[in-house]
Amino acid sequence: MIATLPISSQKQRGAVLAIALIMLLLITLMAVTSFNMSRSNLQVTANLENRTQAIMMADAALEEAISTTLFFNNPNNVFINSCETNNTKCYDINADGNNDITVTVQPPQCIIVAPITNSDLNIEDPNDVGCLIETGANSLCADSIWDLQAVAVDNLTAAQATVRQGVGVRVSLNNVAAACP
Repeated sequence: MIATLPISSQKQRGAVLAIALIMLLLITLMAVTSFNMSRSNLQVTANLENRTQAIMMADAALEEAISTTLFFNNPNNVFINSCETNNTKCYDINADGNNDITVTVQPPQCIIVAPITNSDLNIEDPNDVGCLIETGANSLCADSIWDLQAVAVDNLTAAQATVRQGVGVRVSLNNVAAACP
């Protein structure tokens, strides 16, 4: 004799399969969403790292530019050794032989030149002694303030950063026209 299931049991056999498929679909959607969120977070982190490297290289280029007097004596060629064109530095971050970041320093802009009075100088400071003159209120020196701007571009990712820096330089009053055009 063949046993038959009650009618209510026969109706429920397909419901378990449908619920299992819906649960599998929900778990798959959660896994895909988690993967996409992880990938997005990695991309954001990589972009921040690339931008930070670009900022660091722009700072390095500005520091190199202001370490010599070329930035105010020759504003169109502020580096002793440029890479591609004047006012450009190239950096190989990962030592693979390719330029990873290119930094272009805009020609520095002189903001202001202010003469230094003799009374503002310290006669015991060797840097001030050369500026002193016995006659007149103004010394032989002036303070100049410069604005420098560097734009760094990551050659692989196109991440870009602009860094501005101000710098004060003591110049001779004889060279004010040349030092601050």
